[in-house]
Formats: sequence, C-alpha cells, structure tokens
Amino acid sequence: MTIKHIRNQAVVAGLLALLLVFLTACGNNRGEPPDSPLNPEGLQEEKETETYREFMSSSGKLSIAATDLWEEDQTLHEESDLSLYNEAYQSYLITLADDRERFPEELDLDSYSELIGTTVMKDLAEPRMTEIETVKIDSLGGRRFQVEGNIDGVSVTYAFLILENEKEYIQVILWSFTENMENNAAYYDKIIESLEWHEVENDENGN
Repeated sequence: MTIKHIRNQAVVAGLLALLLVFLTACGNNRGEPPDSPLNPEGLQEEKETETYREFMSSSGKLSIAATDLWEEDQTLHEESDLSLYNEAYQSYLITLADDRERFPEELDLDSYSELIGTTVMKDLAEPRMTEIETVKIDSLGGRRFQVEGNIDGVSVTYAFLILENEKEYIQVILWSFTENMENNAAYYDKIIESLEWHEVENDENGN
C-alpha cells in the first residue's frame, strides 16, 4: 500500500460528504435553494444590523465568533465538532479533526492541506484552487486556501482553514455560493479568523 493510498483512505470518506452538504442542507428542512446568489446590497443591510456572538464547539476545544444570523445545526455533518448555518446568507461552516497518528510521519501541514484541496476538487466540475497561504490563528500554525467549482450547475466556493497541534489536524470549512463569497469576503474572513483554541483536559480515554 503506497503512502498516497494511505493518505486518501484516511480522509476521503469525510471529505467527499462535503460535496453534497451544500445542496442537501439547503433542501433539508430549509426550503429550496435560490436560483441565484443573494443580493449583495441586501446582505450589506443585514450585516449592518447584526451583532457577533461566540459559538463553542461540542468538545470545548475551539470557539468561533459569528453574527446572530448564524445558528448551530449538527445535522450538517455527523463528525463536525461545530456546525453553523446562516439561512439569510445561504452559508455553512463546519469543523473537522483528523488524528495525526492516522497519517505517515512525513505528512506535514502543507501536504495535508494540499491533499484536502485536491481531494475536494476531484468531484467538482471546473475546479480551481487558490495558493495555500501560511497563517497563524490564535496559538496554532495554519494554512488557508479556497476551492471553487460547480455542483449540478451551481458555483460554490469552499474556504478552508487548516490548523495543527501535536495530536490533530483541524479543518474549518466555510462555504456558500461563489458570488456571495466574493462579494462578502471580509465578512467571511472575519468569522474564520475569529477562531480561538481552548486547552481541554483529556478524558479517561485520552481524548
């Protein structure tokens, strides 16, 4: 078994599910998705009246500050530690974690980020991936990039923040219609960059 095979085996199951979440979540007790992205002017009016609040993950390991139009929805992804949905913006955010022990020792943060991006691209039409940027969020080193493509004729952009600590790779994934993401980039960036990491004592199983 090659390293490439090991890497893909460890992440494909969770990642491919993301490709269906955008459309299925819109139709799952949310009504039908709009035919086109929301009016940017309308979004601006919404933003001016919003206030920010902190959302804590189920594990207590991380928190994200988002406006009061966001709400928690753990149905978005069964393995997500924090799942948020914004109906007004037709936007979604989830966080996922991968144990580093599942991967070869030579897999570093850059390689992991590249793997995540290229895996998602395989099941998008006309996929594009931005350059991977080095960032530091709170106390953790990280990488940021975006993947854009079409799903059933709908242009969607996934914004990825990949962080690492001694035990895990942490993915923060925020996505919406591409036009929404482009017209409201500062709004979405502020949410992603608000992440705070919290030290949590291990339980009896070492988790």
